[in-house]
Amino acid sequence: MIQRYRGLFRIAGIALSLISLGYIIRQLWLAWPQLAGLTVAPLPVVLALLCGCGCLTLFALLWGLTLTQLDAPLTAWQAIRIWFLSQIVRYAPGNIWHLLGRAYLAR
Repeated sequence: MIQRYRGLFRIAGIALSLISLGYIIRQLWLAWPQLAGLTVAPLPVVLALLCGCGCLTLFALLWGLTLTQLDAPLTAWQAIRIWFLSQIVRYAPGNIWHLLGRAYLAR
């Protein structure tokens, strides 16, 4: 039954991503006068981004290893892909959608 709605889910996902991106761009546009005056050293920002991505990747690999121990094996790439895709909706109201999305994508 889910296969029947696969195209609809894909369109809804793309639409949600575009709406989210539009919201972020709008917020940056509105805050730009305040942000323009800031002086930011690029090295700490890049290092923070690398550490954040590394941490999330490690969480994804550990989650994949946990699933493998529970007889639901995933490759490292599959675990990382599912983890990052499900993180997109982590901050949606209810804070449960990322868990449901992760379970759905891991099937």
